[in-house]
Amino acid sequence: MDKITILEQIRTKNNLLSLPQVLSEVIVETSKDDFSVDKLGDIILKDPSLTGRILKMSNSSFYNRLSEIKTVHQAISVMGVTTVKCLALSSSIFHPEKIEKDTGVDAKKFFAYILSVASASKK
Repeated sequence: MDKITILEQIRTKNNLLSLPQVLSEVIVETSKDDFSVDKLGDIILKDPSLTGRILKMSNSSFYNRLSEIKTVHQAISVMGVTTVKCLALSSSIFHPEKIEKDTGVDAKKFFAYILSVASASKK
């Protein structure tokens, strides 16, 4: 797959999953006492799917902005950290049907297996 095809898919598809590593970094950064909006913006920029969702939402009529928001840092300031964190979580976790379709793995069975292994290892 060439770069143009990948960029076109990112631009047109609304159901791309976010990267788990980025989600993890977002959670860690927003949990810190010395939290930095700049650092959060830099983390989000690593994930094109999440970047697109945040910019799309921040420019929606819900936020009623007179001027277009062009950067993730502006979007975080407008939307708030909690909303950005929730958006990151929802775009990464709540799509088991997409995982199953793309990988052939039954996500519900896989997550159930992971939880049973975690539970057994605690004992």
